[in-house]
Amino acid sequence: MQKTTVRRVITTALLAATALSTAAVAAEGGFEEIIITAQKRSQSLQDAPLSVSAFSGEDLRTAGFQTLEDIANRVPSLQLQDNGMVARFSLRGINLNSISDASESPIQVVFDGVAIGSSSNFGASLFDLERIEVLRGPQGTLYGRNATGGLVNLITKRPTEEFEGYVSAQYGNFDKRVFEGAAGGSLTDGVRFRASVKSDTDSGLQTNVINGDKWWKSDTYAGRLQLAVDLSDSAEVLLRAHYSEMDGVGPGYGLFGNRDPQDPTLATICSIAATLDGDCVANTGEAGTNKATRIISANTPPPAQREDWGVSAEMNWHINDYLSLFSLTVYEELEKFRREDADGTAGRGNTIGSGNDYSQFSQEIRLHGTGDAFTWVAGAFYFWSEANVFSDFGFFPAPQGDLGGSTVKTESFAFFVDGTYALTDQINLSLGGRYTNEDKNHDGLNLAPLVFPFISPDVAVPFSFDISDEVFTWRAVLDFQPSDDMMYYASVSTGYKAPGFNTQFLFSTDPFAAAPSDKEEVTTFEAGVKSAWLENSVIFNAAVYYSDYKGLQQVLTVPTPIGVNTPVLTNVDKAEIYGAEVDLSVRPNEYFDFIGAASYLHSEIKDPTSGFDGNVVSAAPEFSFSLTGRAHLPWGSDGRATFQASYRWQDKMYFSLGENPLQGVRSYGVLDLRVIAQPPGYENVTLEVFANNVTNTKYWVHVFGSGAIGGGSVAIWGQPRMYGVKARLDF
Repeated sequence: MQKTTVRRVITTALLAATALSTAAVAAEGGFEEIIITAQKRSQSLQDAPLSVSAFSGEDLRTAGFQTLEDIANRVPSLQLQDNGMVARFSLRGINLNSISDASESPIQVVFDGVAIGSSSNFGASLFDLERIEVLRGPQGTLYGRNATGGLVNLITKRPTEEFEGYVSAQYGNFDKRVFEGAAGGSLTDGVRFRASVKSDTDSGLQTNVINGDKWWKSDTYAGRLQLAVDLSDSAEVLLRAHYSEMDGVGPGYGLFGNRDPQDPTLATICSIAATLDGDCVANTGEAGTNKATRIISANTPPPAQREDWGVSAEMNWHINDYLSLFSLTVYEELEKFRREDADGTAGRGNTIGSGNDYSQFSQEIRLHGTGDAFTWVAGAFYFWSEANVFSDFGFFPAPQGDLGGSTVKTESFAFFVDGTYALTDQINLSLGGRYTNEDKNHDGLNLAPLVFPFISPDVAVPFSFDISDEVFTWRAVLDFQPSDDMMYYASVSTGYKAPGFNTQFLFSTDPFAAAPSDKEEVTTFEAGVKSAWLENSVIFNAAVYYSDYKGLQQVLTVPTPIGVNTPVLTNVDKAEIYGAEVDLSVRPNEYFDFIGAASYLHSEIKDPTSGFDGNVVSAAPEFSFSLTGRAHLPWGSDGRATFQASYRWQDKMYFSLGENPLQGVRSYGVLDLRVIAQPPGYENVTLEVFANNVTNTKYWVHVFGSGAIGGGSVAIWGQPRMYGVKARLDF
């Protein structure tokens, strides 16, 4: 799209707020205010001068949020690629296309204040949440843990004084059963608790016609326990412990290859329709698996196993009316193993496995200050992690199939300060900075030369790399609030992602495949408006941004001296990213509400030496939008039935930098329907009927090249039509 069109989009987004303000008649029953903590302090969503989407617990219930993918479906500019075990976010085009178990995402996931260091832990099930916040743009001051693109903040419900809770049960096609519940309240004076549990099982979304085995099968259990203790009238300690395990089977891949194995061009590449018709073949002539999203013909089922647990201690001390102290101590562990039949055919040419034994510790201390004109926070953050990872080729007998293992150790500490000063009653200036020091080590043994008999010399390759880096990131924000319901803001913010390593499938007799990348940095300029009219019956928020993206880390496949391509984590020099985002919520009366979000995203790589100069970045559709409409109709004297329709659409995008049609997905849209009823006389009972992906749209959520089958790509489908019923009892 040309810059003239971009200016039109930006102008329309910003001027729409002025046009809406001419409305003169107030509607009944506006939207409830959402309180967020995106800036490490409580404030209204509409008062925070940054681009953020937030969902309250009630929003999450009515929308049917259960997975991280549900979040991406409702947030402008946010994408999620999930291969069944590693979920990777992309936000405003910033992402990392790595499935290595030690990789750290540039889109940070924070769970109850805990910065999750491993991408392997992103597949957590969502339950008993207070709210979700998605912060767009660099978060290099208050958060800073590799958040060059943004942050997903998950906040669970805390213990309460009054006894309360809920139980729910869901059943749907594929024998999907979801049970969930929570309960909590006071144990004694000054002591409160909350316990939450969830199980999510099904019989498998895919059937292997070779032997009848079920693939793409989940079997997940999770629990969380919280205990809050008042140390005094002004101090509280909150202890948390969580555990989850998954013992399922991963999804089967669809072969996104050629229709003619002899055609070296892309003239006969497979479309989704051709894949479904069974017309796709590898360059070796083998037929593809997915003749339908639910039917495959493949070999060994790929196990998907994960177990994680963690404990934390949070302390809040209200020292006086002006000062408060916060401390968060965290320890987390994760064990994970997965195997993939990654060639998309019934042959045994590319069966791979990988695992991760991961642990992390972090400590954060913050001092908060509040005055008449100045609000500030200063703190320190320490982070340590160790990831022990391995990979193998399952079609070789052990131990010949072992490709080796490695250990990545990370130690980081940071100091930060951020404050907002009221220049006038209507103008505020916010400034913040963060100093980060990062040390990493990657050492291990590459056994690939022992696996492939044609490699010479056939010796194991040891490697060891150390890196040390330090950086200062900062932000500056100016906001203007002409009234209580209107705010304009402009900001400059910077972000940093530490150098990283590729840890698995290192097919090389040279240690370079395990070498570190350079750091990744971004500077983003943003302007936005937040507004509400008619007693919160119309809410309009919009933002425009420009990002100067330097050293974006990407995994590229390169040839090696042994004749086998190997993935390498490296850097592309620069990328230019700019765009616009709009959120609009309208509630004309108590019976109807409409919620919409839209995004325009332009990206272009600026690196003449890379071979990708002028291409778009990966996982960055140019346009995307979501629409939700709800009708709330009375049922009897005090009951209510809500009819909800949600539609999301995204433009075509690529999963790699090369704009390869074999590694992309066409534009597509998905429709979800839901009916939520509260029977008269039973205000604490909720009944639901739902259908997701009603039209059974076929689309890819993860695509990668599979060189072992002689070219082409394999892909994971998005979920097919899913429907069911759900009942919930609140007490």
